[in-house]
Amino acid sequence: MEQKDIQKECGTVLLEGAFSVVVTILFLSFFLSFGFYIYQRTIIHIVANEIAEEIVVTYKFRDVDDCEDIALDKITNIGRYRNILHSSLFDTANEQKATSLANTRLSKTSLGKADGSAQVNIEKIGDDLGRVHYEVTVSQKYEFLLGDLLSLVGLSGVDTISSTVYVEAIDVSNYINTVKMTNYGLKKFTGAIPLLDTINSVINLMQSVYKIFT
Repeated sequence: MEQKDIQKECGTVLLEGAFSVVVTILFLSFFLSFGFYIYQRTIIHIVANEIAEEIVVTYKFRDVDDCEDIALDKITNIGRYRNILHSSLFDTANEQKATSLANTRLSKTSLGKADGSAQVNIEKIGDDLGRVHYEVTVSQKYEFLLGDLLSLVGLSGVDTISSTVYVEAIDVSNYINTVKMTNYGLKKFTGAIPLLDTINSVINLMQSVYKIFT
C-alpha cells in the first residue's frame, strides 16, 4: 500500500474513532441519567414504606416523632376517647411528623436535585371498629443530571416522583373503649325510657329462642 493511501486510511480511522467516542459518551450519559431516575423512584417508594411503618406505630402519640421515643408513661397515659374528641389533631400531627421524616430521609439519599420540599399526604380510611388503614403518598419534584437525554424514552429531566403505599392499623384500646362507652350509654338510655327497656327484653328473648332451635 502506498504512503498516500495509508494517510487516507489513518484519517478515516480517526474520524470513525471520534464519532464512536461521541456516541459512546452519549450512551453512557443517558444510562447514567436514567439510572439516577430509577434510583430516585426506588428511594421514594422505600421512604414511603418507612413513613407508613412509623405512622402505624406512633399514630396514637401526637408528641412522638420516632417509634424509639415511645416511653412507658406515654403508653399508659393515652387518652381513652382520643379518636372521638381529638381525631383531627392526631391526623395533623401524623402528617407533620411524616413530612419531617420524608424531607430528612430524602435529603440524605437523593441523587437528583430537589425542587422544593417533599409533600406527604396521609388518608385514614376506616375499615371497622378499632381498625383502619392508612394511604400514604410521598411526592417530590426533582431535576436530574443530563435530564434532557431522558426525553429519548419519553421522560422529562424535571419530574415529580410519587409513591403510594398502604398500611393497616388495629387499635385494640379504641375498640374496647368504644364498646364500653356504647354499652354504658345504651344502658342509661334504655333505663330512662321504660318502653325501650321492654323492647330490649323482647329482643333478648327472641334471640334465646332462636339459639334453641338452631
